[in-house]
Amino acid sequence: MTTMRSDTIGQDSVVEHVASSARRDGGSFALVTAVVLLVALAVVAEVAPPGGARGLRPASVPASLAHEATMGPVERPAGLAVGPDGTVHVVDAEIRHVTTYTRDGVRVRDLGVAPEDGAPAPGQLGNPLGVAVDGAGTAYVSDLATGRISMFAGGRYTGEFAATSMAASGARAGMLAATPEGLLVCDIALHRVLRIGWDGAVLGVLAAPADDPLSYPNGAWADPSGRVFVSDTNHDRIVAFDASGGFEGTIARGITNPRGIVGDGRGRLYVAATLADAVFVIDARSGAIVDRVVSVRGTGLSFPTAVALDGDRLLATDRGAPGLHVWRIEGDEGVTK
Repeated sequence: MTTMRSDTIGQDSVVEHVASSARRDGGSFALVTAVVLLVALAVVAEVAPPGGARGLRPASVPASLAHEATMGPVERPAGLAVGPDGTVHVVDAEIRHVTTYTRDGVRVRDLGVAPEDGAPAPGQLGNPLGVAVDGAGTAYVSDLATGRISMFAGGRYTGEFAATSMAASGARAGMLAATPEGLLVCDIALHRVLRIGWDGAVLGVLAAPADDPLSYPNGAWADPSGRVFVSDTNHDRIVAFDASGGFEGTIARGITNPRGIVGDGRGRLYVAATLADAVFVIDARSGAIVDRVVSVRGTGLSFPTAVALDGDRLLATDRGAPGLHVWRIEGDEGVTK
């Protein structure tokens, strides 16, 4: 049996400038919440005939999660990444910096701290969103306020990543993900995902056909074969691209407002579904929802935004239940709430 335990490290802030991303705001909050809950229940009912684990249809790669810990505090956590040495990097969009923790949750340092007034200088962050870490431990941080992707190594700013290619394409970087070849950059302005090599050159563009376009893609992960899974946020779905960048189509629907996504290389995807207040576990082959994580030691998740894996641990940032939560994965069945 697989069991995961959860920890919390901080809280995430995301710029809500797209209609579906702003559904939590304003006077229609109660109505939107009710609709989202009904949609979530409908999705579960559709894939979960009676007798399934916790009402969910079993898949070939089930998982079980048990909450382990919470790290923090982080005022409004957004992006999340784990370095090769196990260090955890959490974007704090409220304080406008990235906090680095040890694997055990000890705070190490803050990166990119900006002044309270004035435009952020190089090495400072105005509205950070995504973070990724390469094999050497260098952290890459996207900033919606400046349009930059800043690099930090050993706690110090080392320059701007892919400045020329980003400016030339008109891209606006959201969530980031590291691959052996370079970064996956979710372009939330032009609704696509860029593959950018470590030298800053654009290796490819992942875009859907004109009759089935992406809308605010804000989460991507590449499996060991190079296949890329993308959270198509405004369309409430997960799509896939093959290793050559060809669009394969939708593999899972009904994941309300998905953002951060990561896979374990064993056929499972973990997706932060912000408006479902849950982390969904999805069979990457069939697209079936295997299970979902909705609580942290009795406290419900509320607007989770990013996920990462560290060995047998799943980490997720959550804005409503502030912090970085950690679950331990054990066994092969279900999710322990």
